[in-house]
Amino acid sequence: MLPLAGDFESVEDVRAFRTALRGWYRTHRRDLPWRRSRDPYAIWISEVMLQQTTVATVAPRWERFLRSFPTLERLAGASEEEVMAAWSGLGYYSRARNLHAAARAIARGGRFPSTSASLQKLPGFGPYTAAAVASIAFGERVAAVDTNVERLLSRYLGVVGSEGRRSRLRRAAAALVPPARAGDHNQAMMELGATVCRPARPSCGECPLAPGCSARRAADPARFDLPRGSRRPRQVTLEAGLARRRGRLVLVPDLEMVRGHLTLPCTAVEEAGQPGAALGRRWPELAGRTARRVRSLGRISHSVLDRRYTVHLFAVEEGDRSAARPLVTLVRPERVPTLARGSFLDKALSLSAEEEQGTEKRARSATGKGSTSPSGAAAAPAPGPPPPGAAPRRPTG
Repeated sequence: MLPLAGDFESVEDVRAFRTALRGWYRTHRRDLPWRRSRDPYAIWISEVMLQQTTVATVAPRWERFLRSFPTLERLAGASEEEVMAAWSGLGYYSRARNLHAAARAIARGGRFPSTSASLQKLPGFGPYTAAAVASIAFGERVAAVDTNVERLLSRYLGVVGSEGRRSRLRRAAAALVPPARAGDHNQAMMELGATVCRPARPSCGECPLAPGCSARRAADPARFDLPRGSRRPRQVTLEAGLARRRGRLVLVPDLEMVRGHLTLPCTAVEEAGQPGAALGRRWPELAGRTARRVRSLGRISHSVLDRRYTVHLFAVEEGDRSAARPLVTLVRPERVPTLARGSFLDKALSLSAEEEQGTEKRARSATGKGSTSPSGAAAAPAPGPPPPGAAPRRPTG
């Protein structure tokens, strides 16, 4: 006997929904690397990475992470610094900390929990992640309901209003899960929501569920979307300094953007202040040296959760030791990719590299120096490699 929710009038309605969805998924499913695995550890890593991060970004990072930590035991035995370094650039770093803590808890327990209820006792396992892992890896008959599934069902069933809405959608999702291949069903629901029943410009003409969809009949899918809570972004202005000692970058623990990372020394400032003045004054306590000179390198836009950063980057020429003894790490530029760091540091190094190349080009133009070709025209100098540690992407966005 199939479980029924009030939104489905008969067993035939549920079966028709499942059949249409299963046929579409068999033909249109994306070939994603984690879908070729039934290893609960590998599936879990993919589900955590996919939270708030696009599939295109996750695919190569998932494979790289598993090369670094091929088993749960390897992850559990790693240091937090190693895990954070492997996670760098994916954002939402509490995910990495919870992942590490849960791996250690599972390793202590001796086996990977196989039910949604038992998984939810671990750090970082909410109802969705627990249901996804339990259904895909172990076949548990439980609905994995993410925002894609909520949107799909809300539109299909024509659900409006906020009171009891999520509970109603979860009951409907549970009614649809088949007794066999629950994991494939859950992935099909998420796939359809992500690729066809999209938040903006859904492809209703390509949807296998269109004949029974309330939103399609109303010709207004957005009317049935769940209201999204919006938090006003917080604007933060910083000054950050890029300095080198004996050819090594001066880095400090990140106390502003992401805990557990290394970053450039920085300080919050008011937009109206003299550029670089606050950074120069605070450099002795930030980096343990005086600042002889600060020179502007440009501006970087960066976002972390609800914070929108405007960072004015300066090259700092250091002077004598100060009385302060902050925690400073000196890093060779070529070692930067191995560090636990956020994308802000990559942006800063990229901006610095561009500025240095521009300065060299202007200097050559001003002096008129350079070799000449046989025709007498000045030959363009061969471009050298970018400074070690510079990231390839531009420092905007």
